[in-house]
Amino acid sequence: GSLGSSDTAAYRFAAHQFNSDGFRNNTFFNSDDTDKLDEMMVRGKIDWAVNQNWDAAMTLMLVDINNGFDKWNPENNFTTHSDDLGIDDQRSVGFSWRNTFKGNDAFDVISITSYTNSDIQYFFDGDWGNDDYWGEFAPYDFTSNNDRDRTNFTQEFRLVSKPEAKIFNQSTDWLMGLYLSQLDEENAIDDFYNGDVSRAFDSQFEASNVAVFGQLDTHLTEQTVLTTGLRFERRTADYTDNGGLDLSPDDNMVGGQISINHELNPGKNIYATVSRGYKAGGFNLSTSLPANKRDYDPEYLLNLEIGMKALLMDYRLNLNVSAFYSKRNDMQVSTSTQDDPTDPLTYTFFTGNAAEGKNYGLEADWAYMVNRNLTFHGALGLLNATFSDYVTVDDNFNGRDQAHAPDYT
Repeated sequence: GSLGSSDTAAYRFAAHQFNSDGFRNNTFFNSDDTDKLDEMMVRGKIDWAVNQNWDAAMTLMLVDINNGFDKWNPENNFTTHSDDLGIDDQRSVGFSWRNTFKGNDAFDVISITSYTNSDIQYFFDGDWGNDDYWGEFAPYDFTSNNDRDRTNFTQEFRLVSKPEAKIFNQSTDWLMGLYLSQLDEENAIDDFYNGDVSRAFDSQFEASNVAVFGQLDTHLTEQTVLTTGLRFERRTADYTDNGGLDLSPDDNMVGGQISINHELNPGKNIYATVSRGYKAGGFNLSTSLPANKRDYDPEYLLNLEIGMKALLMDYRLNLNVSAFYSKRNDMQVSTSTQDDPTDPLTYTFFTGNAAEGKNYGLEADWAYMVNRNLTFHGALGLLNATFSDYVTVDDNFNGRDQAHAPDYT
């Protein structure tokens, strides 16, 4: 709605509450909600046309999550035996502030500021059972608690050209920008054995990112547009923990794209794109993970794509079709290790780097307007995603499927 009688300011408010019993039955507590979900999210937004040259938008967000955590058992079914109630809680507050200044004759200035603070607790029963369940092995009680405090601040500035400020003989629209971010995180992990702290782990981590980017949209003809974009980002990080590990990686990452779009006729476009993307490295947090597996490197992706976007059948059918080939270098993969076979808390999921992987496939989606009141949507994807160079001390993954990459959707 509008703010009061104003025709220059409006608000939006949304609240979401989700509850579930979690689909588990716990035999120790004789309870069916030890894996419960209780999640609340509230979001408010204000749009304000301050004057003819200044538009502002402010968004505020609150997240309050009070979930249980009781998923695992040796039988791998929906009946659990844990005697310690798991916790998966989060309290997050955040805001974003977007300002668009249109007073300049050549370009608009866009500023985007965001901030989030999260307080997170994660506690679980590491032995998946209780003393009666483990019988002769009792007392056999492992638990782990992780408290995390995380703040993230970002600031972005963009200059976006106006139609009358095109360059190269009035053929090219342009955009340039600067991106800054600061991430700070503190972690405290305590592992317990039979009620006593067996390992205590504290870590501090901060990362700063600075990126510059630009894009040109060149109209080669009335029907053909060439887009070129480039982004350079420098990431510096500092990590320390009470185990004596002190890491300060610096990464320079470059991404970009070259694409061409051609309008065959009104409502039908074909395009081709070559792009390079990247994903920054990071750190694994664990009380037992060896130092040489604590950090991981950035990943890079080279992607080739061709496709068509079309409006057919008197504009009643909206059809998008594409084919792609992607090559991934220094892939970030989720894997696991167990340092001590007698201690279940040393079984750790962590992120590491594989050497290479490749993905290729086809995608299509459509929306067909049967009549003014009924539209039929559909999508189809075919994917081949495998490791092409990933050999570890324990196994050879070459030719295996990548995770989370179904053959078809």
